Amino acid sequence: MIEFIQQQAQVLNIKYPVEVRLCFRDSPNDAEYTPRYNNRGELKRHIIKLFVGNNHRDVETLIIHELIHAYQEENKIAEIHGKSFAKMAAKFPDYPEVYIPELDD
Repeated sequence: MIEFIQQQAQVLNIKYPVEVRLCFRDSPNDAEYTPRYNNRGELKRHIIKLFVGNNHRDVETLIIHELIHAYQEENKIAEIHGKSFAKMAAKFPDYPEVYIPELDD
């Protein structure tokens, strides 16, 4: 799984470290992305939480989805889902559920 995450982060040219956490608590989301900044306001790392239980998508798809949010954060793209997200999701044709408009919007 580590190699998978590294490969997908390279596709997106993610520069900062990515930390993936498994969470065993109820959440309305399948996964969650949170950027971490230092006290000078500089991006330090990306945190992806995967909520175990009622996932609508497989783990690989969820990781790619959240890595796209990390890409957006690094590149200061304010749009969360929509055209820019769909464009980045298209880089992963083997994972067509990375962006599901009716679920993600």
